[in-house]
Amino acid sequence: VVQLRPGVAVSNRDSLSGTRERAAKIHSGRTAIVHDSDRITVAEAWERGCRFANGLMSMVRPEGGARERPA
Repeated sequence: VVQLRPGVAVSNRDSLSGTRERAAKIHSGRTAIVHDSDRITVAEAWERGCRFANGLMSMVRPEGGARERPA
C-alpha cells in the first residue's frame, strides 16, 4: 500500500508508484539526480515526488472537478 497522505492509499502492488516506492526503499541512499554540485538521493526524490503529487491532489475536489481558485 502506497500512502501518499493520510487517508489516501493506492493498494495495487504492481502499480508504477508501488514499483517506485520499493525502489526508493531498496536504493534509498543512492544518488538519483545530479545538477551542478547538488545531489539528491533516491529517497529524497521519492519524498519530493510524493509532496508534489499531494499538492496536485489538493487542487482537485474528491468528485474529480477542479477547485475554484480564490480571487
